[in-house]
Amino acid sequence: MKKILALSLVLMMVLALVLTGCGGSGNQSTTAAATTAAATTAAKTTAAGTTAAATTAAPAPAEIVTVDWYNRDSEIHTKKGYQPWLDWMNEYCGEKAGVNVDYHSLSVSDYEQKVTAVLSAGQPCDILFTSASTLSFPVWQSRDAFAPLDDLMNEYAQETLAIIPEYVWDAARINGVLYAMPTYKDMTTFAPLTYNETIVEAAGLLDTVESMEYYTLYDLNDILYGVKEYRDSQKPEYAKLPVHNASNWDHHYFAYDQLASVAYTAIPGTNGFVEDGYDNGEIVFNKYATKEYEKKALYIKQLVDDSILAYDWKNLGDTAKTWWQDGVYVTSLGWGDVSVEADKYEGYTMAIKMPKLSFTGTAYIRAVMQAINNASADENKVASMKLLNLLYSDEMVSTSYHFGAPELGWKTTEIDGMTYATFEGTYNEDPKDRGYYYWYHAEAG
Repeated sequence: MKKILALSLVLMMVLALVLTGCGGSGNQSTTAAATTAAATTAAKTTAAGTTAAATTAAPAPAEIVTVDWYNRDSEIHTKKGYQPWLDWMNEYCGEKAGVNVDYHSLSVSDYEQKVTAVLSAGQPCDILFTSASTLSFPVWQSRDAFAPLDDLMNEYAQETLAIIPEYVWDAARINGVLYAMPTYKDMTTFAPLTYNETIVEAAGLLDTVESMEYYTLYDLNDILYGVKEYRDSQKPEYAKLPVHNASNWDHHYFAYDQLASVAYTAIPGTNGFVEDGYDNGEIVFNKYATKEYEKKALYIKQLVDDSILAYDWKNLGDTAKTWWQDGVYVTSLGWGDVSVEADKYEGYTMAIKMPKLSFTGTAYIRAVMQAINNASADENKVASMKLLNLLYSDEMVSTSYHFGAPELGWKTTEIDGMTYATFEGTYNEDPKDRGYYYWYHAEAG
């Protein structure tokens, strides 16, 4: 496993296009993945609506191999655009690579139990989702469940090998052998501070926020207490309510590389773990037994006691979702945000402060991966790799996975000499009634 150095002072967010899924039959589905409203997305297609990859001539394969793919996926088969997407994808993948897919879309809660039963019973299963936690990658690799991929990739997935950096592949290697394909999505973690600029300026803290160097939540202590003091002075009735809206991910407090389960190493160059011997990243330790984790727990208790953070988010009382508008919340920590719409909010403006620390680690890259079943027939392993190569490298397949069949779920339009995907005149035109729309889908990148 490769230790990955932190990327400090410069934020690196890798923005890949998307990964895809060719579907056959859907089973149970999970809740919808997080989506972001957007009018258009750059698809880098030609004016005719096809990519350079799509226009490359390829002879029709003599035989179609159908592979079974089990994915911890979203509600794909419940969408009205599912069947047209399925028909287009299987036709396209069949012509390009001689592959069709019997697609099994399983919910987050059902995935591990059902796939474990499938594997144990020896039922058909060629491609399967695995991660650091769900269908645990190191555990199931030790059970010989995953096929070695190096030779398959070298022969059938040169395009994908060229796209993804070596350090990403290294996170999916065990004893030097590649056993899964990480989805090439955002590859670093960082938590930007978003804040009500109107209130922060009124509190006399705007210059402080704009000029500070922010690495972890500890650096925000003066800001958090400053905005609370001002808010409470203006509206004393809010004094017992939290001023900061955020979850308590460990990444807000220190950087680490999670190898597996409770096995962690420090990331050299960060101001995270300072105990003797941890800073060089060569000692594996249990994060929950460290002084840093104890410090974090005590600090959170302090913030809760002082009404900076909430104790019980679920039953807090913001049932109308108006606390930002009302000025109860003034600050928040996001996840991967790079900008805000300053004029989006009525009566106040929002701003963003980027942290000085961005980092990645083994478990973060392993959070979303696709593997090939080691028990599959050789021809199915080859077909699976050909399909995964399309999923990772073909832009028509990528765009269609997220927005459905071309011309039905998305179209192309020319703007200033650039070709974009547009939803006008498609079943995704109405943001409140999408036919098949997955802007960001972790299981697919």
